[in-house]
Amino acid sequence: MKKTLYTLNIENYAPEMMQLTMPLMKRYAKKIGADFHVIQDRKFPDFPIPYEKFQIYELSKKHENDWNVFYDADALIHPDMWDPTEVIDKSTTISHGTDFTPMRFKPDEYFKRDGRFIGKGNWCAYFSDWCRDYYHPLEDMTAKEAANRITPIVSELGTVIDPIHLVDDYTVSRNISRYGLKHIILPDISERVKVRQGMFLHHYTMPVDQKTFNFKKQLLLWAVEGLVDDERQQEIINMIMQLAWIKDKELDWNDFVSVLPNSKRIVNIIKSWDIDIEYKKFDKVNTKLKKNMLMTPLQNVQDCKEKQEAQTAIETMQENISVSDLLGSLKLGLFIADFLKLKLDIDIKVTPVEIVEGAK
Repeated sequence: MKKTLYTLNIENYAPEMMQLTMPLMKRYAKKIGADFHVIQDRKFPDFPIPYEKFQIYELSKKHENDWNVFYDADALIHPDMWDPTEVIDKSTTISHGTDFTPMRFKPDEYFKRDGRFIGKGNWCAYFSDWCRDYYHPLEDMTAKEAANRITPIVSELGTVIDPIHLVDDYTVSRNISRYGLKHIILPDISERVKVRQGMFLHHYTMPVDQKTFNFKKQLLLWAVEGLVDDERQQEIINMIMQLAWIKDKELDWNDFVSVLPNSKRIVNIIKSWDIDIEYKKFDKVNTKLKKNMLMTPLQNVQDCKEKQEAQTAIETMQENISVSDLLGSLKLGLFIADFLKLKLDIDIKVTPVEIVEGAK
């Protein structure tokens, strides 16, 4: 059974984001026994870049595929994602979601004759050689003519979406009707075979920097699924869900993951997916984040002279100052170090000092 997983990467699209999505996509292709093919050249210059996925109509013939799989480059695939082609026969096409056609697209005679009014987002697609017409390029209208039949819905207005952006969705939806293709969505298959849903992350209306932030956050959450033996698992999830760190350009996820409880295991899990991530020793973490971590234990200390002294020292800490030296100079230094070791696995060597009254 020959399969190929296709995606697009034209004009070196969003390299920081692609460093997150491509390794998981390649891993998924290997898992399902599919070749992996990245479309990099333009064949439809009058259409927007996402329309280049319709090269698959001819490529699938050339590659002699039994099954064709497509994911947008900005789709994040869970490492446990399975192969729906193993449970669906070749007469049926598969995507992730469905809309009611007249909400977005002006129905023509094909939509009306078919009567199902299936409107597709097609960032995710599975179709066999029997159903190659799923990705049949438009042959009876121009890109402008197609765009004139498209009306973005309210939730798309004010985002990166305009009518021409949806021409690939329109084309697939029209092909389903035009060629009478059977269709099913992945959530329905998952429900039928009783497996978990939520195996993807894809936000087509977001700018690239926001997508990248969400992908990093999601990868951390997926990695924490591997900490089933850690009683702090929910606590770690809560920390990740409160993230705002990537929005601050001074911070990156290498800094943040390094201060999570069980951070080394989380890093190793993500690395096993061939994604580039680094564990940092606490002294090497971004100074702004380091200060926030050092301040956290002081929330458990009553107001006193020693607390004020510690807060001032931490607030004015320079980048080149050793955390061990800083805490060693504070009466609350050992308390802060012990708290961070217990709660966050951050190991800071400090010369013991007396813990003052009021520290809990």
